[in-house]
Amino acid sequence: MEDICFQPNSNDVLCSVSVDRQVIFWDLRVGHSPVVRLKEVHKSDINTVDWNTLNPNLLATGSEDTLVKILDVRMAYDTK
Repeated sequence: MEDICFQPNSNDVLCSVSVDRQVIFWDLRVGHSPVVRLKEVHKSDINTVDWNTLNPNLLATGSEDTLVKILDVRMAYDTK
């Protein structure tokens, strides 16, 4: 795991990113398994993640592929 970040104003919902190019959403209220796993979001290791403090549906990821991507959490849950 490279980075982890809790959703603003939440002690239960978080997102993690890692060298396997995945963005993983967790909800600690539902157990120890991810609730959503997005594979190959970037073409290289994902190093950082952070939630938008004004809109908790958006988060940004940064990768060694030199890209920053903005993800809409609502779309991630639609692909589950």
